[in-house]
Amino acid sequence: MEGRYADIVLVGPSNAYDDKKLRRYIIETVLLSLGGPVLILPENSSLEQINHVVLGWDASGEARRAARELLLIAQTKARVDVVLVDPEPTPEGHGPAPGSDIARHLARHDFAVEVHREVSGGLSVSDVLEQFALENGADLIAIGGYAHSRVREIFLGGVTRDLIEDARVPVLLAR
Repeated sequence: MEGRYADIVLVGPSNAYDDKKLRRYIIETVLLSLGGPVLILPENSSLEQINHVVLGWDASGEARRAARELLLIAQTKARVDVVLVDPEPTPEGHGPAPGSDIARHLARHDFAVEVHREVSGGLSVSDVLEQFALENGADLIAIGGYAHSRVREIFLGGVTRDLIEDARVPVLLAR
């Protein structure tokens, strides 16, 4: 209920919960029912300032909302690495130059933006994003949560579920 009146809901690491299903339920409820962003902190992390963000970009409405939320919480002139995993140019999605449109938008907000088109090479999208964030010293990963249906993610897995369970870098989820 309190999430209705919060700008962002902070969720601690999974080891702080005796019931892991309760933690996932809280995150899913905030995202799917309240529509607010969730900031997930992994074990042994602190997040004082956000100077470097990895934005997982797939041109979905959820990813767009994650970009909008990071505008509100990242430091002025923060570095934003827009990371696309195996992007396919399509008229209804990425367009002819995947990542260029969101990069231009973020640069207009005075962020230092760079687009990275990564090949998964058999890794999951969540692994690629997290590995990129760790290797580049990012403070935060921002993604759109549950771009696919919740039922699909429950049965087949997905980026959201993977990062909820195992993130080693703070994660901002928006829907």
